[in-house]
Amino acid sequence: MEHHIARIKGEEAPEVYLFKIINKNGKTIWLENKGVLITWEGNPATLNFLADVTERKQSEDLVHNLSHMLMQAQERERQMISYEHAENWL
Repeated sequence: MEHHIARIKGEEAPEVYLFKIINKNGKTIWLENKGVLITWEGNPATLNFLADVTERKQSEDLVHNLSHMLMQAQERERQMISYEHAENWL
């Protein structure tokens, strides 16, 4: 709503943004909104194009989580190698 109001006032607002809704079944749905300022019957208005990007958002979150897990595994491996290397010097 903030983006809509800003756009109507002629203020800067992102052209594309994501937001989530929860449907009546409790399922989270991610939507992408592409909004533009138009004039409707002589008044400022917005024209909005919505797309369901739930699958894309879930895929992006999965990639992010897997990347984080990989970095953690690499750090643990570095620590183990460092520990083993230190033991060999003792």
